[in-house]
Amino acid sequence: MDGVWQITETFTIKVFDDIKPVFKVMKGTEEVLSISETDMPTAANSSSWKTVTIEAGEELTFIDMTTVGEPDKRTWTFNGGKVETSGNETINVPYFSLGTFKAGSITLNEVILIQLQKVKLQN
Repeated sequence: MDGVWQITETFTIKVFDDIKPVFKVMKGTEEVLSISETDMPTAANSSSWKTVTIEAGEELTFIDMTTVGEPDKRTWTFNGGKVETSGNETINVPYFSLGTFKAGSITLNEVILIQLQKVKLQN
């Protein structure tokens, strides 16, 4: 077997930080809630959650602004609103029923990128 073989292998791995959700809730043009990377509410601290008051028929706009962790998919889940779930970055949710609701939750996912390249050169 004459000639020189050169095998080059390149592995690219993109490592992400943990996802840290950031979002805000708008009532018309008024920002009524803003959640940063450091103050994500949990079920354990639900007694301290802010209450947003709206009239039946009004809507709230939920806006995902998450960048840390580079999420590539989101799922909003809503309680009490006309929209039950959404994968959109921004979603308008009208509320028609009277009552007090825990508005919902956001779940974010990320895909880990691994690129493999193998090149074989022969003289």
